[in-house]
Amino acid sequence: MADITLKISARGKKLPNITPSTTISLPPTDSLKSLYTRVADITGLSIHRLRLTYKSPTNAAINIHLDPAKESATLDSAGLKEGSTVHVKDLGPQLAWRTVYIIEYLGPLLIHPLTLFYLRPYIYKNAAEVAPSSLQYLLCYILVLHFIKRELETIFVHQFSLATMPARNIFRNSAHYWILSGLNVAYWVYSPSAKAATTSPNPLLLYPGLLLFIAGELANFNTHMTLKRLRKPGSTAP
Repeated sequence: MADITLKISARGKKLPNITPSTTISLPPTDSLKSLYTRVADITGLSIHRLRLTYKSPTNAAINIHLDPAKESATLDSAGLKEGSTVHVKDLGPQLAWRTVYIIEYLGPLLIHPLTLFYLRPYIYKNAAEVAPSSLQYLLCYILVLHFIKRELETIFVHQFSLATMPARNIFRNSAHYWILSGLNVAYWVYSPSAKAATTSPNPLLLYPGLLLFIAGELANFNTHMTLKRLRKPGSTAP
């Protein structure tokens, strides 16, 4: 089957080596990922920074996204023909999703032990008068274990359907974990006036609660392993 020639046009800001005369020739049976790779070679940008679209043949106001994650999609099945114009947009600097998750979970993983073991005298004016209770230490340990588990799952278990996200979104994505799960929880839990600091735990609630925590963590880990096994090896399909 003869190659088709596609016109390549920059959408938005100018892109390196993309001119009004830039074209690419590929077999119509090639994958969309092959098209992304060729455009990445021309621009010198990572394929993860690129978004390729073309205008609908029936409605020029509609831009159709050429999604490289669709593993079975070819140029032909996507609707690209001889002379079609592919619009290229630079999405800006990207972060790998695995890195994003590591950064998100790192917040509470560091904030809780830092607050309890090092920063407590600087945060609470009466910290010297009331030492941390065994329950507060226990809460810190299980929170740290929870986020260590999440970090390890991110590194060794999770698979992501998308490779990256815009780097500028990292602050918004991390706010939930760093502020709510980290700073907010740590401030109230490790306070000298917190109920956990002044009240002895009821063993009838404490030990069943710990067992429920362990059971929940194990069940959650099992779910993540099940989801991993549902994917074909090397697949990025959602």
